[in-house]
Amino acid sequence: KDDIKLQVLNKLFGESQLSYLYENLREDKGLCYYIRSSVGSSADGGTGSVNTDVRNKQTAYAIENIILEMLRLRNEDVEASDLKIAKNSLIGEYTRSLNPIAPIPYITFAMQKDVYGLPDDYLQNKVNRYYEVTIEDLKAMAQKYIDPFTCVITISGKVSELKGTLEKFGEVLYYDQNGNKI
Repeated sequence: KDDIKLQVLNKLFGESQLSYLYENLREDKGLCYYIRSSVGSSADGGTGSVNTDVRNKQTAYAIENIILEMLRLRNEDVEASDLKIAKNSLIGEYTRSLNPIAPIPYITFAMQKDVYGLPDDYLQNKVNRYYEVTIEDLKAMAQKYIDPFTCVITISGKVSELKGTLEKFGEVLYYDQNGNKI
């Protein structure tokens, strides 16, 4: 039931080059060339992730900024103009996907309709459901699904350069390239 709202939230958070993560970490701070968030839902639950590449020495600073963006979504209202851009982007992507030559959305819907208990008119009303998403909805979704204090952070890098810089975020486990705990 929250899928459409989460898609809009993710679009604002980090799915696109217009997102808060991209603007903060790439455009403002120059920490990375790309940063993307993703949200996936299934009948059993869902997943969320943020992926980027930064220099080892900038890792802790990047994590701080990702957490700040998470907290911003939880505690502040998004701008109405940002919400409009996110919704229009998702609507455009969705309508372009409804190609009668390659009917993937229709096939996917038919396969998943019963699993998710979706109504027969789900595809026809999807655009309207995007339009219905409000600023209040996004704050509620962020408060429900985004919790920077319980997330798991996985980092690949040189332990010698990272050790001692990440402990402020919580318990840190270090492993070598063979998966042995250090």
